[in-house]
Amino acid sequence: MRLSPLAAIAAACVLTLTACGDDDSEPESSDKSDSPSASPSSDAPTKGKGKDKGKDKGDQGDTGDLGANVCTSLDADEFGDVIGVTFKKGDVGSGCRFADPTNPVGASVGITQTLAEGAGGIEGAEQAVGVFVKGKPEPVDIGDDAFVVVGKGLVGNTVSGAAVVVDSELIQVTVTPAGEVAKDQLKDQTIALLELVAEAV
Repeated sequence: MRLSPLAAIAAACVLTLTACGDDDSEPESSDKSDSPSASPSSDAPTKGKGKDKGKDKGDQGDTGDLGANVCTSLDADEFGDVIGVTFKKGDVGSGCRFADPTNPVGASVGITQTLAEGAGGIEGAEQAVGVFVKGKPEPVDIGDDAFVVVGKGLVGNTVSGAAVVVDSELIQVTVTPAGEVAKDQLKDQTIALLELVAEAV
């Protein structure tokens, strides 16, 4: 049975916000990463169109292929620098996950990607993220359309979610920090990650 596009995004989001299918066969996709979040890396949202990469993915309907495309362009060191930890990248469903395999209770970042039209655009992403992050989405000036939301996660901890539309693609980011972190700091970090994602499309 095929899942609807929104259900597929929601299912992938569950993977990134909970223990993500680690079976010890992929050491790079450990549950979480390292140390509490460090300093904010972005003072304000900026444009991150990423349209000059020369990639033509308009005819691809396979969310797995799309996720692999953006994830192969993302750098674990850059992502780790934003949060202030050491990350490794592992594949998860239609995207990827950044975490530290040596620290199962550390920070982690999940990425999922699909075609925007099939997922209901940015509104569909807000609904999907809203299942796992209880907060008010705020628009940010990244890509063609984007938002960030910081709030309570499934187990009562502070987490964040975000999404950006670039051309025909919708990329979603979820961030689970290590321990509690100031909401403004987590928001800045999430926006910085979203900018990296938009530039990688």
